[in-house]
Amino acid sequence: MAEQNTAFVQYSIRAWAERLDEAFTFLLGDAGAKSGAQVKFNLDALLRGSKKDRYETYRTGLQNGILTRNEVRAMEDLPPDPSGLGDFLMVPSNLALLTPDGPVSLAMKAETPATGEPDAAEQSTETPGEDGGETGVE
Repeated sequence: MAEQNTAFVQYSIRAWAERLDEAFTFLLGDAGAKSGAQVKFNLDALLRGSKKDRYETYRTGLQNGILTRNEVRAMEDLPPDPSGLGDFLMVPSNLALLTPDGPVSLAMKAETPATGEPDAAEQSTETPGEDGGETGVE
């Protein structure tokens, strides 16, 4: 069914929709030109795949930080997320960059380790001798 809708839009409706877009935009006249307003028919609803295909696409976009939750909700004609967190991109936490100074998030903000241990550069390289005393630097 999705293939039939795509063919119908591409070969039947799109040319007419583009002509109507131009005609209605022309009818807006100078007021429309000054404000940058234009008319454009949205044929996306006719091109939508099955719900399963759409949700798989949304999941991939959300998990890879390509889409926000509010963008997905808008594509499904739903209102924005009421929690206020829907405009943030999400990425897997295992994709943080590891540097000698510790992990850095994709937002390039250094995260401080919670352990409180000194960095590797600050750790001593002294080794204990056979009697347990320090013998010097390796």
